Amino acid sequence: MDNDPIVSEVNKRDTVLILLFGVISGVLNEVISWLFIYRKEKFKKSFNELCDAFELYMLSKGYNVVVARSKTMSHGGESPSKVLMEKSKNIKGNLTFSTFITGLLLMGLMPAVMSVFEYSVVAKLPFTPLPPLSMFTHSKLLGNDITDCTATAVYTVISILARQYTKALLGYFPISYSILYRFESPLSPFRESVLQEQVKREK
Repeated sequence: MDNDPIVSEVNKRDTVLILLFGVISGVLNEVISWLFIYRKEKFKKSFNELCDAFELYMLSKGYNVVVARSKTMSHGGESPSKVLMEKSKNIKGNLTFSTFITGLLLMGLMPAVMSVFEYSVVAKLPFTPLPPLSMFTHSKLLGNDITDCTATAVYTVISILARQYTKALLGYFPISYSILYRFESPLSPFRESVLQEQVKREK
């Protein structure tokens, strides 16, 4: 009898509320970032330079080396990897405040989400998640159906997606880059160790 499955149903009201909550949180994050960072001339200049370096770097990966090398002359003959690494470091300081706002909104509101929507099933996963993922999607739910999804998991994913689409609307996650360069963006976090290794090989 103890092994009988506990059937759970999706709470549609909570689903709608958590979707709205996640969208508002993500949009609010980027609007605040725009007010304090994105619209500043210092950031615009750094971002434009980063976009140029990013495009040069991607061209060097997919096109003839001669073309990429001719473009590097405007950067003092430096390689695309080195130019991108330097521009990424320059803009990192400008994004510190945005990172702080993201952490504050995403993690600061998490306890409220967990308390209001505790034990509520807001979605069903179309697949069976592996144990590491199920700990995130099914945490604290009463049912034993691991395809049940918690409000915190949905809130986290939706708020992240809302941030990316808001960036696109504001012009800081260009759709053209997403199409041309396999969903990579100038603002995507490049691993510095990878760029540093490429710079070493190019010396």
